[in-house]
Amino acid sequence: MKALFLVPITTALSFAQAPTIANATGPDSVIAIVGGHKWTVAQWEQRLAEIPEKSRAHYQADPVDLLRRLGFYESIIEAAKEAKLDQKAPYRQKIEDILFDAETNEVNNGLLVMPEEQKKYFEGHKDEFRSVRAKSLSMLLANPGARDKLTELAVKARAGQSLADLQKADEKRLRYEEAVPINLNPAIPDTRTAVVAKAKVGDVTEPVRVDANFVIYQIDSIAPADYDMVKDEIYKKLKNERFQKWAQEQTQSVKVEITNPDYFKKNSQP
Repeated sequence: MKALFLVPITTALSFAQAPTIANATGPDSVIAIVGGHKWTVAQWEQRLAEIPEKSRAHYQADPVDLLRRLGFYESIIEAAKEAKLDQKAPYRQKIEDILFDAETNEVNNGLLVMPEEQKKYFEGHKDEFRSVRAKSLSMLLANPGARDKLTELAVKARAGQSLADLQKADEKRLRYEEAVPINLNPAIPDTRTAVVAKAKVGDVTEPVRVDANFVIYQIDSIAPADYDMVKDEIYKKLKNERFQKWAQEQTQSVKVEITNPDYFKKNSQP
């Protein structure tokens, strides 16, 4: 319905002539007829709720404007159906994609992960959930040779120079941070995890790409993560695994019979 509110439509009727719900007696009460279609209190209020709040007051004050727009919208939909556009490319594929997404979203929303399952997963994977504090030295990717420069600085840091002192040698391009929190949580994929997870306290990592930077880290501390900090991410992880399992089962349950294997062999050759 996005195009509906982009089209300016002037209202010929005054507010006094506009349909209102002042005399409505219930959600099924008809309050307007638009192009032969009856609008009830429930339908009107639902449609109002779908409109961005900043625009809602206008349509509450001038319901004829919204009803005309909705009438226009519905007439276009009907014209498209009569022309069978939903059966023609590329519209058919787009509609099917929308329906596929809608159905899989409904399935995903219906998958539940109980709190006791989250807790059990955490208890069985405590070693994977760690909270790291580290010093960091970074340089924008846009700087030529950024990775090589930070590799060189990492060697110096391992030899005993501090990241803070190394930053002073090129203050315009290097950025130093004193205490960077890094959550080593398998439920939250992070570009830093693979590198930092292997490090011990005191180690200086190789450069790792983080957003628009290359970064080296010097590990200050590693501590177990608190359950309350990671339970939401565990929920997402378990739910995603459950959905992926469902999708895999549905895919594998589809029966396929090849009736002309020679055709496929011929067309699979480069």
